Amino acid sequence: MLAAPGPLGFGNPRLCVQAKSGDTPVDLPTLQQLIGAMENVRAEQGLLVSWGGFKSSVDREAPSQFFRVRLWDQDALIDELLNHYESLDETLNFNPHFLLPPRGAKGVSLLRRKGKPRAEVKLCSRRPTVRDRVKATP
Repeated sequence: MLAAPGPLGFGNPRLCVQAKSGDTPVDLPTLQQLIGAMENVRAEQGLLVSWGGFKSSVDREAPSQFFRVRLWDQDALIDELLNHYESLDETLNFNPHFLLPPRGAKGVSLLRRKGKPRAEVKLCSRRPTVRDRVKATP
């Protein structure tokens, strides 16, 4: 995904985003592909999002790309979403109590950070309905 500010998206900084939703940690070639895409479109900043985290080779390369690329694993993604939730446009109609799980998953999942439960998330096997959203509101 490519993004830039301004009414037509021609402003700076230009941002190139690559997102991976699988459970497998992302490897160094994926980071290198993002950096290559950034160079091709002259993007100043990049964001690599990986629900499955990152392999150690990516973690070792990250400091050298500090001013160009940010890495977000599932914890960082959820932290950023929750940190900026109040400023999100209401038309997104997002309820953080509900996340769509991988196909076939059911029940309740605990998001963990460093082995400690961080938040309980209800996993739905379908898109939440208005009734679900009302029940989840404290």
